[in-house]
Amino acid sequence: MDFRVVGLLGLGVAIAVCLVALVRIGAGQLRRRNGGTVTVGVVKSVEVRYQAAGEGPTMVQRTPVVEFQDAFGTIRQFQNAHPVDCPDAGGRVRVWYDPARPTRHPEVVPGGQVGSALGYLAGLVLAGLLLGFVLLTGGQ
Repeated sequence: MDFRVVGLLGLGVAIAVCLVALVRIGAGQLRRRNGGTVTVGVVKSVEVRYQAAGEGPTMVQRTPVVEFQDAFGTIRQFQNAHPVDCPDAGGRVRVWYDPARPTRHPEVVPGGQVGSALGYLAGLVLAGLLLGFVLLTGGQ
């Protein structure tokens, strides 16, 4: 099989994966849930608890206090209702809240670290381009 054909196929697959990832990231950022909306907040502090599970490893639970600006320009701060994977103080996370029902408790979107998905996507793009280049040039 010709290296150029394999290279073009590899490059095509990499581009397709990147396009799907872009659509998923965009949809996730524009996601609406139960009439609510998603915005970006800043982690102000993190409560860390260590929980031993018998003979097994110690589990770390991180519960952030997050500050965000709602659709009305009000700065709101809350402690997430449950532990979640989050960055240290100063990091950014995605926050879900319902502007129509301000008494409803906001929450950090699981996996909501801002920027982590973009870094993953950039890695996919670079790997795909490198693979396509190597295969198109025949590794020379």
